[in-house]
Amino acid sequence: MQQLLTLAKTRHELVDTRALAPVALGEVCRQACAEATTRIYQRGQELEFLEEESGEVLGDPVRLRWLVQNLIENASQHAGGEAPYRGTIRVRVFQRSGAPALSVADAGVGVAADDLSRLTERFYRASPATPGSGLGLAIVDEVARAHGARLDFASPPGQGLTVSVVFPPRRDGAAPRRSAAA
Repeated sequence: MQQLLTLAKTRHELVDTRALAPVALGEVCRQACAEATTRIYQRGQELEFLEEESGEVLGDPVRLRWLVQNLIENASQHAGGEAPYRGTIRVRVFQRSGAPALSVADAGVGVAADDLSRLTERFYRASPATPGSGLGLAIVDEVARAHGARLDFASPPGQGLTVSVVFPPRRDGAAPRRSAAA
């Protein structure tokens, strides 16, 4: 039920883009990781955060945190397929072709190529045997669209799943920052 409410709140067409403000992408990811850490460790998983290069995006920090939290939770629940995942979930902030980006990756079983294009469909689950509502990546898609971002999915056979969110470059001249601590 909670995910249905979150999905309703994140519908991209309901977001007032005039109210979006500069948000440090690295800080949003750091907060989402801090909130997920205990749950991830209790499941026997590791969580790694790497801020290679950050910068700001025009965004809503609450919705952006929901995006990252859903990506972490999706990796945690589904990376192992029908078996519990015991590996590392990597959250990374970087620049892709001058645009701020983040990715969440696991080294689990991955997703079949035929399923990649359907991952953001509401109630679709690539692995029906695993728990979940099939709404996590639909929420991620709505939040990304509200921020003018695009999602990229990569799942080379046997190498897990990486979900990247690439935001539009800032037009106000804000330069990306190199992170002092990575």
